[in-house]
Amino acid sequence: MNKFFAILLVFFQVISYAQNMKNIDKSIVGEVEIISGIPIYMYAVPADDYENSGKAITMGNIIKIVLNEENSLSKKLKEAIDKASERNAMGKTADFDALEIRVSKERAFGVKYKGENTLKAYIEKVHNIPVFIYSKPVKEYSVVAEIPANFSKKDARGLLHDKIKSMLKLTLEKQEKGAIGQFDAVIINPDDLSETLIKFK
Repeated sequence: MNKFFAILLVFFQVISYAQNMKNIDKSIVGEVEIISGIPIYMYAVPADDYENSGKAITMGNIIKIVLNEENSLSKKLKEAIDKASERNAMGKTADFDALEIRVSKERAFGVKYKGENTLKAYIEKVHNIPVFIYSKPVKEYSVVAEIPANFSKKDARGLLHDKIKSMLKLTLEKQEKGAIGQFDAVIINPDDLSETLIKFK
């Protein structure tokens, strides 16, 4: 029975990985930030060779951290890193070198590098727009516009992924109406969720 559940777990991990990768654009490369000594891949996956070392935080931990409205995104991320490190020190998770935060799934996975770590990452798209958050583009770019966080009332108290989807939808609608210029990607400030729209050179 244990073998069956192990096989089932691997199966779901493969499915989850495939779903996560379908929105990843390998032509768009960023460099991720290091928070509390841990490289963070949010809306991104490592460009370096790596393996997934399993869930770094339990779903219960994630829900508790996400639903704390008093904390900013940066504070929530710091809390998640501390919890993952604590669980690892207690031997409840496999060792990890970095964390991959799958925002749409509200899950955090450990990343174990197989070789060199360059902090380079392939960037995930939302509404077909590459999203840089806790990362910066490697390619040179120019700024098209800087706009404050703006999402629908329905998503104002929603999860981060809902807010980002709503923000980009509204931004793309403004672009279609000619209110803002053409842009290739967006850099999101994690402190206030303001958007910097950029065009690659």
